[in-house]
Amino acid sequence: MDTEPPIVLCKRSGVSCFPFRKDPTRACMLTELLLEFSQQQLAWPQGFEGGIAHRLDVATSGQLLVARTPAQLTELRQDFMTKRLSKRYLFLTQKSVPWKTNTLSFPIAHDKKHRRKMIVQRGRNTPHRGKWYPCRNGVSVCSIRLIC
Repeated sequence: MDTEPPIVLCKRSGVSCFPFRKDPTRACMLTELLLEFSQQQLAWPQGFEGGIAHRLDVATSGQLLVARTPAQLTELRQDFMTKRLSKRYLFLTQKSVPWKTNTLSFPIAHDKKHRRKMIVQRGRNTPHRGKWYPCRNGVSVCSIRLIC
């Protein structure tokens, strides 16, 4: 990897990684990145503008890895593809659950009306587009103490 480590951005919930098509003036992480790091205005592959190596959903908060060079972006993308890097999601709640671990296993498919959304099969006649894909998620309880 390049000598300088990637940039790490803290993405807030409600903020998109890239500009919204319907409202490109709305705040996004790419705009914030380019204001703080003007050297990131390089020729990046489409979908990875600014060197942003992966995305998080608008409603999700977390860390974004940003490559400093196109070569570093290639390495980061390869690390994601080979599972050397992965995303981990935490659901924070103050409520207790009756289990320590749980496995969720439901087929998913593309939403019939929204091309970029996936839906869970709720029954035999759940409207969808294309084929159903197997999906399995493991969930476990861990104790995290937040200090605010």
